Amino acid sequence: MRRSSSTRFWAATLPRSGGIGGDYGVQPESYRKFLADAEPVIAKLKAASIRFGFHNHQHEFIRNPETKKSCYDILITEGAPDLMLELDTYWAVVAGIDPVTIFERCPGRVPVIHVKDMEVVEKIGPVMCPVGEGNLDWPRIVRTCEASGTEWYVVEQDDCRRDPFDCLRSSWEYLSELTV
Repeated sequence: MRRSSSTRFWAATLPRSGGIGGDYGVQPESYRKFLADAEPVIAKLKAASIRFGFHNHQHEFIRNPETKKSCYDILITEGAPDLMLELDTYWAVVAGIDPVTIFERCPGRVPVIHVKDMEVVEKIGPVMCPVGEGNLDWPRIVRTCEASGTEWYVVEQDDCRRDPFDCLRSSWEYLSELTV
């Protein structure tokens, strides 16, 4: 089996970067430990022109009742400026967060977003759906992403209630015709 240059790079780089091992929980101190452990890895990757990012789910947005801050707030305010945030729009919205507020708080730190839409289905609740078929305000989201430096829009739909390729086609068609 032939190894690509990127595979050779990672095989050579990750052991030397120190890696990020351990089992991190979902408490604020766990996120602070993750940030401390990630800092030297981020620096080494940056030296190789590679960015390191964090992908969210909804639990990062649970607010501490005493401080009123979420673990995602810790990533934003205590994480190094070189910690990139890879925002998943669906999970942010499920948690009650307007994704636009994240882009506005973090200009230049969200180079990639996971473009996921959400519709509310009677007797089921929120579900993933093709982009443009749900409740998210995509013109507003994309306008803000462009203003804050987002470079990549990754269409993702974990669960499809119909043929996944039809969902992908629908998302592609909507985004291709979107004007902001």
